[in-house]
Parts: sequence; structure tokens; C-alpha cells
Amino acid sequence: MAIALTIGQSGTKADHQASASRSDVAAPKAPKAPQALVGDEKNPATWRLPVEDFISSRSDALKISGVRDDLIDACMSKAGYEKWQPAPDLPDLSGDSMVDRRYGVHDPVLTGQRGYHPALDVQEEYDAAIEVGAVDKSGSDPDALRACAESTDAQAPAIQSSSLVEQIDATSYTESMKDPAVVTAFARWTACMKDKGYSYKSPLEPMDDPRFSHPTTVTELEISTAKADLSCREQFDVTRTWFDAETKIQQAQIGKNLPALNAIKSENRSVAAKSAALAAAKN
Repeated sequence: MAIALTIGQSGTKADHQASASRSDVAAPKAPKAPQALVGDEKNPATWRLPVEDFISSRSDALKISGVRDDLIDACMSKAGYEKWQPAPDLPDLSGDSMVDRRYGVHDPVLTGQRGYHPALDVQEEYDAAIEVGAVDKSGSDPDALRACAESTDAQAPAIQSSSLVEQIDATSYTESMKDPAVVTAFARWTACMKDKGYSYKSPLEPMDDPRFSHPTTVTELEISTAKADLSCREQFDVTRTWFDAETKIQQAQIGKNLPALNAIKSENRSVAAKSAALAAAKN
């Protein structure tokens, strides 16, 4: 089962139905690249990669989404589509943070219950949101929705994905697996899994095992495999070794691209500030 990782968070749920564009801003100066922040040493979900400094937080994304939804909803009602409603936010099946599940399973309780699947309540919330969002009972005109989205863009811009941030995120992840320490950790993990009766070449393979890909079914084989996987990860400190390697790579890449990255950060802050001002005025 592949780990989904979203870098560019959509500014509003209605943006899945209508697109917008953003303009560039001048880049402020910065003395050095940010350092990675690590929270609870035992909980990878609390760890933070350097590139996250240039990505809008999930809380900001939700606030911006809410403001934009209200504006588009009001616009659609004015256009005569009072029953129109924005699609609900989709829970992130990849975890509670960017690092959560990025390197594989790490929560012994969740792993023992769900194997490689997300928590049951998260999956159910996701499925319910998909079902609701798939049905538009308003009979709305796509042109009217597009016009309302464009009008909202002018007042409360949406968060846009950054190709540079996406590039750093993708290349650092790929390159980190070539780091000597990570290669060694992977080899030890593979040997450990073989001793337990499982044949995988890397810690990425179990989560992508087609036998565990059913969206709702969690088998005993999946759970036993995930438990063995986690045990071997912990024995050879695979997750932390991998995280440290990727952190160093990201820091180097950020240092080479600071002006452009700080322009992205400035734009993200501007978008958040505009939405916050509109929310404050409404209240």
C-alpha cells in the first residue's frame, strides 16, 4: 500500500472543482537554512523535516479552506443555487503529519490493530466524505461555480503547490535511500525479516504488498507482517536513521534555493493573512 504524501495542500474543497492561479512575490533574505525539529524521540509523527518550513501548516490550510468555502457558498446562493454545498474536507490517510508513516509503520498499537491500514475511524471518515462529496444535489451550473471560485480567489487566494518544494521533497526521499547508513539499516532489516519468515528487499515493500491493498479488509497475515516489520525497524533504528539522512539532504538543498523558497514562504503567509483578516471581519 503506497504512502500518500501531499505537499501542495488545496486551499478549499471547492478548488477540486475550479482552479486558480497565484502570482510570485519578492524573496526576503535569510541567513541560513532552517534546522529540522524533532519532537518526541519515540514518536515519528511529531518529527519535522526542514522543507516543512516552506509548506503551509495543516491548521492554516483548514482555516483558509473554511473561509473560501464560506465565500463560494454565499456566492452560489446569490446565484440561485442555495442547495449547493462544498465537498467536505478529506482526512489525510497518510497520517497526522508529513513524517507520520513516511518511512513506514511506527505505532505498535495501530499496527497491531490495522497492519498497514490507517486507523479505522480515519478510514470511515474518509469514505463518508467521499460519498457526500460525490453527490451534488443543487443542480448547479459549472460556469456559475467557476465564476464564484474566481471571485473568491481575488478575496482569499488558495494555497498553491510549489514545484520547487515538491522537487526537494521527492528527491530528498529518493536520495536518502542511497545513504550508506540507510543502506546498512535496510540490509539489517531485510535479514531480520527473513529470520522471521518474510522475504522483502526493503522496508518499503510490505506497505506496497498487493495482498494488503484492499481498502477495508485487514487480514491476520497483514497484521503479523506489520508487527514483524515494526520489530525489525525498532531493532535496527531504521526510521530514525532514514529521517536523519533525509534531513541532511534537505538542509543542503534548501541552502542552495533559499531566495526562491523564502518567496514561497512569504506567499504562504500572505495567503494565510488575507484569510485570517476576512475571518476576523466576519466575526
